Amino acid sequence: MPAASTVRLWVLDDLNGFAEQYARARLVGYHRMPDELIEIADDGSSDFVEKERPDGSKFLAFDGEHVQRSRLRVDTRKWLLSKALPKLYGDKLTAEVSGPDGGPIKTEDKTPLELARGIAFLLSTAHRTEGA
Repeated sequence: MPAASTVRLWVLDDLNGFAEQYARARLVGYHRMPDELIEIADDGSSDFVEKERPDGSKFLAFDGEHVQRSRLRVDTRKWLLSKALPKLYGDKLTAEVSGPDGGPIKTEDKTPLELARGIAFLLSTAHRTEGA
């Protein structure tokens, strides 16, 4: 296998159409990650370790370090997916604009001149705050 830096150069140089092949391979890898998340979350095989008491008897003890490492592995993959494929795995954000008390925005009470003045005011305010 070539070094990772060599592969990145092939992508940047698009050596023989390699950039598109690389992008497809990365996409396949990203779509595999949700399955990995489930596997990591469901795997409890190392959550407990066998320890020995001073008298030589053995017991199972909870391995918090392993559980935390699994949580980190899940969280890291979730974060990466939310950035790499935000439309599929990102948080959905919505914005709602409403009038007083959550009601509709009323514009029919204003004349076109009043509306134009309001828009001009908003634009000039936005322009001033951008330059600040």
